[in-house]
Amino acid sequence: MKIRKHFCNQGFSIVELVIVIAIILILAGASTPLLIRYIDKAQKAMDIQTASVIFRAAELAYTSGNDDAYEGYSVCYDEWNDTANNYNGYPGANTATPDGYFYKTSYPSETERRKGYYAMRPIAWCRGTQFSGTHSTWENVLMKSTLDSSNRHGKDTGSMQRKYTDELLWALVHDAAQGETDTHGKYAERTYDGYSSEFMKFRYKRTMNTSKTDKTQRKAECWIVYRRDDNAMPEVWIGYKSGWIRAMRRLYPDPAPDYK
Repeated sequence: MKIRKHFCNQGFSIVELVIVIAIILILAGASTPLLIRYIDKAQKAMDIQTASVIFRAAELAYTSGNDDAYEGYSVCYDEWNDTANNYNGYPGANTATPDGYFYKTSYPSETERRKGYYAMRPIAWCRGTQFSGTHSTWENVLMKSTLDSSNRHGKDTGSMQRKYTDELLWALVHDAAQGETDTHGKYAERTYDGYSSEFMKFRYKRTMNTSKTDKTQRKAECWIVYRRDDNAMPEVWIGYKSGWIRAMRRLYPDPAPDYK
């Protein structure tokens, strides 16, 4: 006797579909924060890598044997070495915490210096994100001197510092930059002459506290090369421009803890 087995394929019921969808949503909800953290960590790692390239170029620029470039690197301290009177007059000068956060714009006290806080002065900076300003869509996407067209103590400190900035650009293989004055003339911004594909972009674009203690949230927009007062070494930071250059986080060497 031949026995036939009949199978009835009725598909999924509504209840079964709802259960499957619920499980998928639960798994997606659990994995999304983890995925976001991995993406953020990867973006920060890429920013640190870019900062390391800028740092090595900054070192090479003042150790290249070009006396003018070395003098341009040092002029920010040599012309403002009266810390009691002149530090606050230097554009963008900051005090940093030992672990790499902005602390304040005034000079560190003796007590603060003993705790590891240190003074630093910006030498060069450029945009790290697209900037639609008054003068250019890509304003200062190449390293630009902090002291452009400044005259202090009878010296053209702007031209002196530009010698270092030019050497830094060459070390970065960015020798096509143009720059003239701070009056936003025809070649005032150091641009890529239209070739924005070489732009050193930020990868991590989320808002963050402007300092370790200040809860004001904003995005970083600038790469900044600083010269430390205590050991004369360069550092690469991210920050923003609001009148003067404002530091936020040290990226190289020894990135701030929330960027690691």
